[in-house]
Amino acid sequence: IQWQSNSHLSNIEAVYDILEEEVLIYIKGKYKERINKANDTEQEIKKIWNELFADKKYHKKQNSIALFFHQVVMPSKGRNEMTAYCKEIGGRICQANYYHYEANLSSKEQKNCKSLRDIYSIVKNGEKQYISLDFHKGMFEFHDEKGIHLGEYLFDGTFNKKVEKSHNLRTL
Repeated sequence: IQWQSNSHLSNIEAVYDILEEEVLIYIKGKYKERINKANDTEQEIKKIWNELFADKKYHKKQNSIALFFHQVVMPSKGRNEMTAYCKEIGGRICQANYYHYEANLSSKEQKNCKSLRDIYSIVKNGEKQYISLDFHKGMFEFHDEKGIHLGEYLFDGTFNKKVEKSHNLRTL
């Protein structure tokens, strides 16, 4: 695995492919009527894409797809749907980045914390690191080999929120 410096994700291209696919699914659903009325549906989808990404919060930002995904696509899901969606997309991103699902650790953490947990791991530079899915916000929580919380991150590995000791893994 070729790691970029300070990155928890080694296959960022796959991450952006997955997120772009999800943004397109969102556009096709949200703007279905407009797309169906268009003579050239592919051209209309591109036009909608450009309109959405013209917003200053996304315009010319390297992680604009991840920002749009987390600020628009993920919140468009209802609470129960968002949990399943986070599990699906977060799991796909973890697998595309060579992480392995930790079934036993996930189960132990769920019992100990009394909340849903899906945890993935990988060995990087001889040390295990973990990703826990945050089902409340649809984000990643990164943890070191001891389970110490390293912060909350968007699905592309962009930092979102500082370390919280209450988010440490407790059963390692």
